[in-house]
Amino acid sequence: MQSAVKRLFASVLYVLCVIWGTAAGDGTTLLHYASNGNFDRNGVYLPGKTGFNLADVSRIEDLSSLPAGVKALVWVGRCSGVDAAFLDAVWPYAGNPKLFGFYLMDDPDPTSCAAGNLKAEADWIHANVPGAVTSSSS
Repeated sequence: MQSAVKRLFASVLYVLCVIWGTAAGDGTTLLHYASNGNFDRNGVYLPGKTGFNLADVSRIEDLSSLPAGVKALVWVGRCSGVDAAFLDAVWPYAGNPKLFGFYLMDDPDPTSCAAGNLKAEADWIHANVPGAVTSSSS
């Protein structure tokens, strides 16, 4: 079931990226998302070879190693609200031109992940990291 949810999320994110790319003005920059396992052991972004230009990253080193024309959706996975650990996880990416946005949480469990915490994280990002999008799946 979880893999079906992830595929659905990836499809929805793909549509949003196509809309985002088209809305960017030139109509030619479409974003194609590759989730999970994007890098080989040498830090090379593998899906770029087949045209994927939106990478799933979870380390600043991954973001830095992306080739020209590839943006990053950064995995956060905290759901604790805006606390010191959240800020430590997000700040290193702020202002990087390769940043597309942040994937806040995968399948948040309402018993351990309050919706208000996700909203606070998204609101903080929108207020402090101009242009970054936020997403989570449920």
